[in-house]
Amino acid sequence: MTEETREQMINRLKVELGDYLHETYEVQCAFHGKITGTFDKFLNNQVGCKQCIKQGMVTWDRDFHQGIIWQAINKLIADNKLAIKQAEAEELENASI
Repeated sequence: MTEETREQMINRLKVELGDYLHETYEVQCAFHGKITGTFDKFLNNQVGCKQCIKQGMVTWDRDFHQGIIWQAINKLIADNKLAIKQAEAEELENASI
């Protein structure tokens, strides 16, 4: 099996996010206040707090803000997959009644 490239991963995440792709997220920067964006825009350009980046605090921004957004993306996908499995199980249960 070949390893997934970053571009392939981002394209896969966009598909897996489905309707959540255009949802707005909000992250609080400890230095500069609220950061908002959409998952679609984040996947196209993974940045966090623009003020942190302007001030050269790229490691802080990347490790903290981006990490939270990546976690949110993965949680949304996992929650969506779980909801689909539960709905399918309910359909099977109802069909057998």
